[in-house]
Amino acid sequence: METKHHPKPTPVDYTNLYIKNLDLDIESMDLFTHFRVFGKIVSARVMRHPQTNQSRGFGFVSFSRAEDALRAKQEMNGQRLGSKPMVVAFHEPKKSSSDSYSTSHSAPAVVYRAAPPPPPPPITLKRQVSAPTQQQPIMTPSGLFIPPPPPHQQRPILRRSGSIESAMTDISIKRQAITKAIFSVSQQEQNIQDIVDMLLTLKRKDLATCLFNKSFLMAEIKRAKEALDIFSDEESNYYYLPNIEIPPRCSRAIPIVAPNDAGVKETSDAAKKEEDLKDEIEKFLDSLKGLSLYEQKQLLGDRLFPLVKATGIKHAPRVTICLLDSIAINELAHSMYDKQELQQLVNKAANK
Repeated sequence: METKHHPKPTPVDYTNLYIKNLDLDIESMDLFTHFRVFGKIVSARVMRHPQTNQSRGFGFVSFSRAEDALRAKQEMNGQRLGSKPMVVAFHEPKKSSSDSYSTSHSAPAVVYRAAPPPPPPPITLKRQVSAPTQQQPIMTPSGLFIPPPPPHQQRPILRRSGSIESAMTDISIKRQAITKAIFSVSQQEQNIQDIVDMLLTLKRKDLATCLFNKSFLMAEIKRAKEALDIFSDEESNYYYLPNIEIPPRCSRAIPIVAPNDAGVKETSDAAKKEEDLKDEIEKFLDSLKGLSLYEQKQLLGDRLFPLVKATGIKHAPRVTICLLDSIAINELAHSMYDKQELQQLVNKAANK
C-alpha cells in the first residue's frame, strides 16, 4: 500500500508585513513613522483588544509595492522599537476551518492493487449516467484502483480571492472619503497622499469622526504634517546650532616649543567655541526636562539625523533610530558633535 499526501501551498501576501513582539506602548502612528522611509504605506496598524483597547503585541504594515516591503523586512527585523526587538515577517493567512478540517480528517490518497471486478449490472450503469457530476473510482488496465480526490479542494482559494477583492474595495472607499474630507477643509495641502496614508492608520472611531467633525479632522491633519516634517529625508527643515562650528580635537600634550602669539589666539578661539558648544548642548538638554522619553528622542533625532547623514553611511534613518534607542540622551547629545566619535558610533550601529 502506498500513501500520497498532497498539501496545498498557503498564499503569502508579499506587500503585507506581520510585526510581532511589539512593546505594549507602541501605537499605529509609531509603526507608520518608522516604516515609511522604505516606501509608500497603504496602512499601518497595531492590533488591540476590542474590550480593553490594550495592545495585543502585534500589528501589520502594508506597502503598495512588494519590493518596498521586502526591504523593510530585511532592515527592521530585529530592530528595537521601544523596549523590545521587533520580529518582522511576511503575512501568511491562516488556513480556513474547512481547509484545516479536510487536511486533518480526510483520508490520504491510497493506491490498492486488486483484481479487476466483474462488470457492474445495468442498474449501476444507469445510476452513473444519471449523476455525471459525481466522480467515480478510476480503474486502470493493469488493475490499479484509484479513489477520486475530494470534490471541495479549491473552495478555500475562492474564498481567499473574494476576501482580497473585498478588502481592497474597502480601502479604496475609505481613501476616497478621507481625500474628499481633506479637500473640504483645505485646498492647498502638500503631500496629500502621505497625509491620507497616515489618517488611514487611525482607529475606526477616530477615522469616522474625521468625516463629519471638521475641527477634529484639521487637528489630525496638523499632527500628520508634523510627523511628516520630522521624518522627511530630503525637504525637512532641520534645526542646526546657530553659528557654531564643530571644533577639531586639540592635542593635550605639552608642546616643547613655546607657541607664538598667533598660536595662543587660535587655541583660545577654539577653546571658546568648544565652551559655547557645551553651553548650547546643556541648554538643549535643560529644555528636554519634563518631556516624555519619546518626545526627548524626537527632538534629539531632529539634530542627530543630519549629522548621521553627513557621515555618508547608508540607511541613515535606521542608524539614527538605533543610536537613539541604544545610547543615553545626555551621552549622545555630547558625542554627536564630535566627528570622530560619531563616526565610530555610526559604524558600530550599522554593523549590528
